[in-house]
Amino acid sequence: MAVFTVSRTYGLDVEEMIQEFAEKNNLDIFSHELLMEVAKSVQQPLDKIEDLYSMDSFNSFKIFIAEMLQSMADSSSLMVTGSQIDAPVYFPLFFPTLHGKEEEKKIENRKSYTDLMKKVIEDLYRKGDVIIIGRGSQIILQPYPDVIHLRFDASLEYRVKKVVEKEGIPENEAEDRIKKIDKKRRDYIDYFYGKKVDSPELYDMIINVERLRGKALGKVLQSLI
Repeated sequence: MAVFTVSRTYGLDVEEMIQEFAEKNNLDIFSHELLMEVAKSVQQPLDKIEDLYSMDSFNSFKIFIAEMLQSMADSSSLMVTGSQIDAPVYFPLFFPTLHGKEEEKKIENRKSYTDLMKKVIEDLYRKGDVIIIGRGSQIILQPYPDVIHLRFDASLEYRVKKVVEKEGIPENEAEDRIKKIDKKRRDYIDYFYGKKVDSPELYDMIINVERLRGKALGKVLQSLI
């Protein structure tokens, strides 16, 4: 049973490589699908979960959490297929300033979300033969010694070039997008898990795709199976 978690900075253009690795080894990829499973678990429409991917959706997030708490009855184990690697991560990372009981509810809500995502990810672990992209999976599955945690990174200059080539946008716009998305990913892990997303202790291997890419990178990944 092979289980990988993948963390990455934005703009690396590694999606195709991960897809090829998954297909070669009969692994399912889960990223956006994790949100779909959260939606299924709490019996909420997917578009409500996807609304969480807007920094302006504080109200949507609070409404969702309230409804989630009403629907926390145990759900059956996951039986999921699919291999979609998602678009850039956006998430409402912070609540508006609250006080007193509202502050306590904020903490309870945050824990409820992480508890539910933990269940989804651990069910995927038990399913096996999966690559789990992001969503704090490298933290949730730290206690499991047979999981391989990978992080992909490269210099800002390299990533700007990749985004310009892929998206056809000016360099300054590409750099701004990279910095914003990287920050949202850092803030997500910090807010929900109290960790630094680039901390070496979270990973078995950190790969600089500016230096190791293509067939050479494929061989390294294949050696982990």
